[in-house]
Formats: sequence, C-alpha cells, structure tokens
Amino acid sequence: MNIDFFSVLIPLLPGKPLYSRRLWVALILFALLFGIFLARMTASYQRTENPPQWGQAMWIAPPTPGAVAYYRGEFSLDSQPTRASIQVAAPDRYTLYVNGQQVEDIKRPSTAIFDVMDIGNYLSSGRNVIAIRVERSTVPGLPSLRAHLRWQNQSGVMRDVPQQGIWRVALREERQSGGTLAWYESSFDDSGWKSAVPLDHQDAGIIYPAHPWASPELLQVFPRGMWIGNGHPETASVRLMREFYLGHAFTGGNIRSAWLGVASTVPYMLIINGAHGPTIPATGQFMDTYDIGSFLFAGKNTIEIEASSFSGDGRLAVAALVKTSHGLLDLSSDENWRVQNGSAWQAVTLMGELKAYPYLEKSGLIFTVPTLRLVEIPLPGGLLLRHLMAALPWMIGVLLIALLVLTLILSRLSQLTRTMVAASALPWIVADLLLCVAFLLPFDVRLTEAQVFNGLIAFILVVCIGSLLALFMADAKNGLLKALDQ
Repeated sequence: MNIDFFSVLIPLLPGKPLYSRRLWVALILFALLFGIFLARMTASYQRTENPPQWGQAMWIAPPTPGAVAYYRGEFSLDSQPTRASIQVAAPDRYTLYVNGQQVEDIKRPSTAIFDVMDIGNYLSSGRNVIAIRVERSTVPGLPSLRAHLRWQNQSGVMRDVPQQGIWRVALREERQSGGTLAWYESSFDDSGWKSAVPLDHQDAGIIYPAHPWASPELLQVFPRGMWIGNGHPETASVRLMREFYLGHAFTGGNIRSAWLGVASTVPYMLIINGAHGPTIPATGQFMDTYDIGSFLFAGKNTIEIEASSFSGDGRLAVAALVKTSHGLLDLSSDENWRVQNGSAWQAVTLMGELKAYPYLEKSGLIFTVPTLRLVEIPLPGGLLLRHLMAALPWMIGVLLIALLVLTLILSRLSQLTRTMVAASALPWIVADLLLCVAFLLPFDVRLTEAQVFNGLIAFILVVCIGSLLALFMADAKNGLLKALDQ
C-alpha cells in the first residue's frame, strides 16, 4: 500500500471530517513536555549528585531509645588547620556547633539530611569539640548520626579525624555552672554521658543531600580570589564584570560543575547572562557559594556583580570555577575583572589576598579567610524564559515526528473513522500523564533526572507499542467481521 502522508493528515485538521480535538491537545501537550525533557537532558549542564565520602565514620545512636539526642565529640589537632570540613547526616533535623559556635541548623522532615560544611575558621590547634543535636520527629526510629571530619595541616596534607570512641551522647539537654554553661560549649563536662553505640545498618531512611551540587573538591578549592576595592571613591555603587566563553555540549563542552562564591562587606546583586538575582545583604565573615550551572550557555557568558554603598573600606571577593570536559576555568577575582566607570570598563583595584583582611567576631573568634557557606540561588523569570526558548526547537521536532508516526500508522488501517481517530489519542494521553509524573519524580530524593528519563523512554515505548497493537487488532477484527457478514 502506498503511503500518502497528506491524504491522511489533512482530514485530521480542524474543520475536516476526522478532526479530533482530544487528539490534537494530546499531541501538542506531548510535544511541549517531551521537548522540555529532551532540552534538559541535552543541556550543557547536568547537575550531578556527589555521594558523600564517609571514610571510617559509621552510623551511631544513643544506647537507649529516644526522639532527641545530644552528641559531643572531642578530638585534638596537632596544628592550626588551613582548611577543614565536616559531613553530617541525620534524620529530620540537626543543629551543629563547633567549639561553642553554632554553624548550621538544617530541617527536612521524613528524610536523613546530608550536608557538607566549612568549619576551618572554627577549629584551633589542640582540643576541639563538635556538638550536634539530632531531633527525629516524623517516623519511628533512633536519632542516629553519621559525621566525618577532614582537615588540612600547614603542609597541605588532608587528614581524617578518627571517629572511634570520640562520641558521647545524652537524651536530654543539660546545663552546668548554675545554668550558664550550655551542653554544646567546649568547657562543658560530659564525663557522665554514655558512649554512642555504632549501628550495623542505616536507621535514618532516605538520605537527602541538602546541596547535591556540592562536592568535597569544592571545600578544598574555596574560598579563593582576591579582594576588590572601589577605585573610584566618589562613586557609591559600582558594577563589576567578567566575560568568558564556553564550548557547546556537542563539541565536548559539557559543564560538569559551576561554582560562584561572593564575600562582600556591602550589599550586592548577581547578574548572570542578564538574569538578575535578588539583592543580597553583606555576607560578613562568609563567602556565600552558589551553583550557577543552570545560568550558563554555550558561547559568550557574563558574570556581573552590582555592589551598593561601595565606598570607603568596602571590599568584595569572588571565587568562581567552571569545570568542563575541556578542563577547569578559573574566573575568581583578579586583574581580569573589570569595573564600570561611566560608559567605559576599566581594570579593578586589587586589595590583596583574602587573608589580608581577617574578620574579628564579637566572641573574639578570628576568621583568617571568609567561611564558605552553601546557598541555593533562585532562577529568575527571564532565565526560565530563555530555557523555554532553547527547548522550542525540540518541541517543534517532537510534534513533527509525532504527526509523522501517527499518519503512517493511520494510513495502514483498512478503514478510518472518527471514532478510531479519537481512540488513537489514547497512547498520547498516557504518554502525557507519564511525562507529568516524570517531572515530579526527581523531587523524590532516590531518583535523578537521568534515571527518570531512561525509565520514561522505555515506559512510553511499551505503552505506545501496546496501544498501537491493540488498535491494529481492533481494525483487523472489524475487517474480519465485515468479511464474514458478506
């Protein structure tokens, strides 16, 4: 049988005898959803989760059951660390203290929260104390904990802090010295606490990475960059800029990671490829670090920082690294950054390395360099529109292919009725429902977009082939009944 594409397609158009609104809605929705999915899976940047490196650290728990546990771990360092990080996983909620200073308070019900934190500025040579409060409030189980501490000595050697036997635990909050000495402070006496017991299995449910884009490598290379000052004191606000180029994904320019950190003594706004972020307050002793991979595209890219009240001793430092298939691109603040002066762009004024301006906390704790702090940055509306425009060619391509497949199949049927055309919408409706579910599945912490995409393709093929076989069988049955009637 000769296949005439247009002789089958034209009767399906609006106003024609075989027109089916349900079929066209299902086809267009399939093209939109599947086009977006394809664009995301072929984009230059694919966010990948970095599994934690636990070393010899095990899950531990109190020797007796309880909903809340207070852990204290004491250890010694033989020198002042140049860098240090701690990885923590615990169910529902945990609060981390280092030498009496609160570092983090994370809450996510029904999951075990995993995060990695920079604590180099909180540690010192000699005795140190880590205190962690774990609260399990959603499902039955123990307020278990897993923690792994790494530090770098003055020679640049990374070391693990041994975990065996350092953890003591209590089931209620305690205070000493007439209520003035809290349980998490270094001088608190925990000799009456029991030792935590190791678990031979995970008792914390699903592990959710609070910042899946953060890898141990990030804390080994950040903070970095140089302080930038205002070379034009008469100007209260300035705009800083750095331009760079990235190759296309099809030429091997895949973005594996893209990190941007900013430490600033003044409020600032990030502008990446024209997408404006919110105004961010002065970060104090922290270097707020973001995942900017979704903001970057093949070709020319621009990072701009608009700083307000940038006069006097105001200063700002930028750490930026983009890792692609071709290598590592260091965009941290240096002489390659530019500052806008009227309509012209000039070289920035460098004020020295990060440690040139140490911070002094009210508690007397000196921060030799800013402390890295992981932060999620929201996608501006303009950037979402740009991503949709990048998906438009995929949408059009998917719609044309879907129409071609549909008309080729319908042209093979012995007879074509409006009821059969309407019934042919069923596979596309099923595929649309699967796509809607697929967009939600990555929110389940057990699945990645790649896993969802691969399973989705297989499932759509099975459903569509099964539905089409059923359509052919119905057509054959109708033909057989018609022949018997004759």
